[in-house]
Formats: sequence, C-alpha cells, structure tokens
Amino acid sequence: MLEAMKKYIYIILVAIVALSCEVDNIGPILDDDIDRIFFDTDSIGRFENDPNDIVVRVSSIKPGRSTTITLGGTAVRDVDYVLTGDLNLSFGESGDAAYNQYLFISLIDNSAGDDDKTIILSLPSGQGLSETNRRELIISIVNNDVSSGTVEVPISATNDDVEEGQFDGALDFDSSDLELGEYDTGGTPDRGLQTIGLRFNNIQIPQNVNILSASIQFTADNTGSDPVQLTIYAENIGNAPEYANAFGVTSRDRTTANAVWNVPPWLTVGESGAPQKTLDLSAVVQEVLDRDDWQAGNSINFIMEHSGPSVGVTSNSGGREAETFDGTAAPVLIIDWELK
Repeated sequence: MLEAMKKYIYIILVAIVALSCEVDNIGPILDDDIDRIFFDTDSIGRFENDPNDIVVRVSSIKPGRSTTITLGGTAVRDVDYVLTGDLNLSFGESGDAAYNQYLFISLIDNSAGDDDKTIILSLPSGQGLSETNRRELIISIVNNDVSSGTVEVPISATNDDVEEGQFDGALDFDSSDLELGEYDTGGTPDRGLQTIGLRFNNIQIPQNVNILSASIQFTADNTGSDPVQLTIYAENIGNAPEYANAFGVTSRDRTTANAVWNVPPWLTVGESGAPQKTLDLSAVVQEVLDRDDWQAGNSINFIMEHSGPSVGVTSNSGGREAETFDGTAAPVLIIDWELK
C-alpha cells in the first residue's frame, strides 16, 4: 500500500513539473506576442497649405523599448514638409513617455500645379499591431490648388468585400462573387439573403467638398433577370474600420441618406457597364464627407441590404452575381467632387 502511494505521489509530481515547464515555454511566446510598437493610425490626409502641424503618435505596449522609423513616399523632406523629432525612438520606464512618443510634421505650400504627394513612415518588420496593421503610416498631401476631381477606387483587399449571412451573421471574406438577390443554400445552416459590405480605402477627397456624383461599378460574374432590389447606405463614420466579427456589417451605424437600386437584368458574363453600375449615391457619400472626422485618405464602408422584391426570394438562381477582389474584377467606387 505504501509503495502504491509513493508511486501515485511521484506521478503527480512529474505531471506538475511537466506542466510548469510547458507553461514556462509558452510564457515567452505570449509575452513576445504583445510586445508591439505601432502607429496610432494607418493614414492621414491634409491639404498642403494646412497651417496645423500633423501630430504622429507612436505607441509601445511595453515601456523601455526602442525602434527606428524609416521615411519614404514621394514628398521630399525640407522641400514639401518639415519633420520635428527623432526617428530613433526610445520609450521611457514611466509616465507617458514610457508608452507614447511624438513626431511633428508641418507642410510647405508649394507653387500652383504641384502634384499630390505622400509621406510614408514605416516601422521595422515584425512591429505594428500585426505585419499589415499600424506598421506603416501613409500621410497624403493634397495639392490645395486643385478645386475639383474624380477618384476611382477599387476594392483593394480580400477582407473589404464581404457577405454577411442572414441567419447566422457570419462573414464570408474570400468568396469569388457577391450574391445580390440570391438565396444562399451552400452552407449549413442556409445563409439566406446576404447583406453586402464594401469598404473602399485611401479615398483622396478633402474636406469641404460637394459630391457631384457617386456610384459603384460591378462586373457580372453570372447572368440573372429576377427582380432584385438593394437599399444602399454608408456607415456613418468618418473613417470606416475593417470588418471582423459576426454581424459586422448589419451592426454598424448607418447614414440617414440611402439609395434604392432596382438592379437591371445582367445578360452577359463579364459585362461591366450601365446595368452593373449602381444608381447615384452622391447623397450617401456627401453625408460621410460632411462629418468633422472625415479627411483625405480615409475609408468608406457601404452597406447593401435587400429590400422590396428581394426579400421574398427563395431560390438560388435568377439574382445577380458580381465579381469580387478574389474573383476577376473588384468593385470600383467612382466619385466626382468639387470644393464648396
């Protein structure tokens, strides 16, 4: 009996030691995973005659760290802008300096006809909140002598054109098509009629503008002629964040302005013409750009929700299927604008 008890205690001790070693091995990995230095935003947009300094805040999750920022872009230092601050940053051990360091950039108003330019600040690989998030800051400098323009902005990433399931709210990030007015029975359970989310990035339109016209151009991935109606909103925010969680499209705050698009029949695969272009969305875009938190270089998220005849669709044929970023032709946002 005593020998059996000794053996039992020995097994427990071995298990505890093994678990301690395992935790010790995991600890540094978790510790390293949250050791990040990052910019507080990915993009900033300003007119070149803006009198206010651009304040760049670089943050560290842990005190006592250091990093070196690399400068790039088409703008030339001391010709297009003046940068104040050390690009070799060291964070302290206490107070705000342990977690935040600051750079200041003042823009130089050059001659008329000067092109738009960029300042790109980059942290070393492996820093940022992730390899593609907050490791690089793009500052867009808009020529103040330009009074109007047209921008054409395609979807630029896999996660920026998504379908949200009607029943489970799950987001499909990498589909090769967007199903408009088609009841999706491909999953378990059925996803139903899907709400479409489209996030367009780095839109180079300044504040204080009139939107003359706006539309989204799709490319047909399939043919269809059943009645399809979509009510289109924008997210009511000056810089739309990335999609992430379930119900990540329908849960967002929407603009008051909206547009109801009765989608014409799509008769030819690969067509990208008038039937595949939304009706005018200028009122929707205007509401976003009139916000105080809008600036050049920000992102707009559009929410396309089924309405009218689409709500009664029960089959998975006869609707509209549009190409995506992961297909052969990403949707494109087209905006004409002029200064107020």
